[in-house]
Amino acid sequence: MSRTPVRQALERLVHEGLVRSDPRRGFWTSTFTAQDIHEIYDLRGALEVLAVRLAAPRLSQEDLKAHLEALYAVRAELDTHPVLRFLQVDIRFHILITRASNNGRLIHNLSLLRSQLSMFQMQDTFYPRRMEIALNDHEQILLALLAGNVDEAAECLARHIRHAKEGVLADIFLERKEGVS
Repeated sequence: MSRTPVRQALERLVHEGLVRSDPRRGFWTSTFTAQDIHEIYDLRGALEVLAVRLAAPRLSQEDLKAHLEALYAVRAELDTHPVLRFLQVDIRFHILITRASNNGRLIHNLSLLRSQLSMFQMQDTFYPRRMEIALNDHEQILLALLAGNVDEAAECLARHIRHAKEGVLADIFLERKEGVS
C-alpha cells in the first residue's frame, strides 16, 4: 500500500479527534482526559436533545415500534451478553433520531462525535448492567415518542447521555486507581 492512502486515513482520524499529529514527530493515538469526556458528552447531550426535538414530528409510529421490538429482543438475550446485537440496536436508535432531525449540520457533527464515542461505547459493553441501563433509557425515550411526549423524550435522552458519561468517567477513575496501585 502506498503512503498516500495511509496518510489520508490518518488525517481523517486526526480530524475526528482519534489521532494526534505533529509534522516532526508523526501520528499517535489520542488520550482522553476527564475534561475531554465532559466536553464530548455535554456536546452530545445538547446536540442529541436538539435532534430528538427536531425528529419527533418526522418519526413514524412503525419505525419507533420496530426499534422497541429490537430493543426487547436484545434485552431478552442480556444473560448471554449480546454485545454485537446491543451495539447494532444502540447505533441504529441514535442514527434514527439523528437522521430524522433532517438537519445536515447536526447530522454531520453528531457523526464526528460518534467516532470518539465509539471508543467509550465498546468499553461499556464489558459491563452488562450498563447495557441494561442503556436499553431501559432507550425504552423510555421510545415510549415517550410513541405517546407524542417530546419533552419527556428529550428529558429521557438527556438522562441517558448523563448515564453514559458517568460510566465512562467511572472507568477513567478506575483505570487511574488501578494504575496507581
